[in-house]
Amino acid sequence: MLVSRAVTENLTRASWIRRMFEEGARLKQERGADKVFDFTLGNPEIEPPPAVLAAARRVLESTAPHLHAYMPNAGHVKVREAIAGRLRASTGLPYTAAHVIMTSARAPR
Repeated sequence: MLVSRAVTENLTRASWIRRMFEEGARLKQERGADKVFDFTLGNPEIEPPPAVLAAARRVLESTAPHLHAYMPNAGHVKVREAIAGRLRASTGLPYTAAHVIMTSARAPR
């Protein structure tokens, strides 16, 4: 099979995450899917609980306007207010939504 030099070079420099994904797929073929736990690329090992599925259905079936649009950079205000409320309750400090920013970053250990 002919593949361009650029594509071939890009494949050899693929990220380690992608390589781990490919290795997991190979190991599943070799040893059986029941013997390999695939946590690469955010793959969950268990199915979502019924409560999560029910919440997703409620959101998907909602007719609220702009519910499926991109959120503001800091996150949805209602979510930030809820988090601030939990922080107030657990710390006694006067947190507000303005103190909370939603991000996908993980806190350092």
